[in-house]
Amino acid sequence: MTEFFYGVLFIALGLPLIEGIISLYNQIINHICISISCKTKKKQEQLGSEETQSTNVIGFQIPDEDYEYDEDDE
Repeated sequence: MTEFFYGVLFIALGLPLIEGIISLYNQIINHICISISCKTKKKQEQLGSEETQSTNVIGFQIPDEDYEYDEDDE
């Protein structure tokens, strides 16, 4: 009978405590990952490697603005 009460106490107190520790561990790991990505972003901005480029998606092409289509071109 005492083992039953130990089980009830473990479920009532132990499992929430373990879940809280796991949640805290996940938040710490997430914080470390975010701080690393912020430092990387700052370094990229300092190096100027974040240049915008206009590229076409494979299979699609934007027509040139200078080109005019004439019916005589056929």
